[in-house]
Amino acid sequence: MLNRLPKQEAKMRFLAYQFISSNVGSAWFKWQNANDLSEIQPERAAEFIIQVSPSLSEDTVKRRAQTLQSWLKIFIEYW
Repeated sequence: MLNRLPKQEAKMRFLAYQFISSNVGSAWFKWQNANDLSEIQPERAAEFIIQVSPSLSEDTVKRRAQTLQSWLKIFIEYW
């Protein structure tokens, strides 16, 4: 599907939508009571992960939070 989209912008919007529709994306939206990507507070990613997966190690939480933050930064550029 992604390779059928003509422009990079369309591809990134598609990926952003897929993220929002994913389990983790929709959980993050719900946890932050957000209605749009721009309402997500990336600095709260670690707090979100700790609350939804309290058994993760501190290093894993840090890595996953960094991943969520980097994805959000990219998706917001194209949203």
